[in-house]
Amino acid sequence: MMFQFYFKKMGISDTLKQLSQRKLSDLVERFVGANGLVRITFQTEKNQQRVLCLLQGHNGQNFRASASSDNMYANLDAVAHKLETQLQRVKTRGSRYKSRLTATRLRLASSADNPDWEADTTLNSWDDENEPLLRHLH
Repeated sequence: MMFQFYFKKMGISDTLKQLSQRKLSDLVERFVGANGLVRITFQTEKNQQRVLCLLQGHNGQNFRASASSDNMYANLDAVAHKLETQLQRVKTRGSRYKSRLTATRLRLASSADNPDWEADTTLNSWDDENEPLLRHLH
């Protein structure tokens, strides 16, 4: 996993770098894996301090979170929490639709339109039982 840090209108802080890596590395590895890219921008404007975070997964998914207040460390905690809720939502949503996708792929693979297809009795018997369900999915 790779981290990129940007500091706008403020000095570079190694403390913020280390803290953000510690807070986000476990989260990113748990949901995205070792191939993720995390871009974190710290910026200040007048009395407001802001943290912007962009997480790019290996499968092309992007997640964004931002927080703004007068405390940079509280903003970092809020961004970590927001990213965690987004990643959990996508993870649970993906497992819910996985069974539908495999059923659709099985039907397409066993299609009678393909002349090179050799019939498999176990697949055809499963396909005949669930034909109304599969037609409903299309």
